[in-house]
Amino acid sequence: MLAIKWAIVLVLLGCPSWATAGSGYVASDAGGPGYKSSGDKTADALIKTGAGMVHTVTCASDAAATAGTVAIRDAVAAGAGTVMQQITFVAAYFPPVTITLDQEFATGLYFDFTTTADVDCSASYK
Repeated sequence: MLAIKWAIVLVLLGCPSWATAGSGYVASDAGGPGYKSSGDKTADALIKTGAGMVHTVTCASDAAATAGTVAIRDAVAAGAGTVMQQITFVAAYFPPVTITLDQEFATGLYFDFTTTADVDCSASYK
C-alpha cells in the first residue's frame, strides 16, 4: 500500500512511477533495496555488463508511438545472446506499462529496439 501511495506522489510530481528523480534506485519496496534504475532509454542500450538480475521493465510512449519492438536480452550487443522478453508496440499512444521479470542474466542486460525514439523503456536491476 505504501508503494502505491509513493508511486502516485511521484507521478504527480512528474517523476516516473518506478523511480525517484535522479536517485537511480527503485522507489517501490517491491524490488527491495539495492535495485538500480537504467534511466529512460529510447534506442539500443547496454544497461549492465556481467551477471545480474532484472526485476522490472517499464515502457511508455509519447503521443503516438511508432510500431516496433524492444527485446530485453542477456547480451552486450544488439542481436546477440538470449532474448529474455520481447515487448511489441502498436502505432498508438500507450500509458506506462511495467512487466515484472525477476530474471537472472549471465552476460549482460541489453535493450534492443526496433522502434524510433518515441518509446522509452527503463529497467530496475542489480
